[in-house]
Amino acid sequence: MLTKKVIEFVQIRGETNKITRILSKRREVIKKYGAKVGMKVMQRISEFTAAESLQDISRLPPQRLHLLEGNLKGYWAVDVSPNWRLVFRGTTDNEIDTVEKNEVKIIWIKEIVDYHEHK
Repeated sequence: MLTKKVIEFVQIRGETNKITRILSKRREVIKKYGAKVGMKVMQRISEFTAAESLQDISRLPPQRLHLLEGNLKGYWAVDVSPNWRLVFRGTTDNEIDTVEKNEVKIIWIKEIVDYHEHK
């Protein structure tokens, strides 16, 4: 039987109190990132919560899930727009860091960043 309750498979959390506060309200997301980018951020978060694991998130556009390297080794990113990325790490249900897509059950958002401004 179908119900109106939405099941969230992957949990979303912020790595810092600041990002948690911003992401807790749509109004704050739009205020911080603007309407266009803010709505895409909310869309990506909805896609995460609907996924059973990162296996369900495409490595192809528009999400373009990819593992990061260098000083962000162990983090993932998805595209929000051509310039903007949502950067996060994944953990198991027991909060153990993992880069195995099928093991990620909690997403810890580090930042939403304009890559072109940081190069």
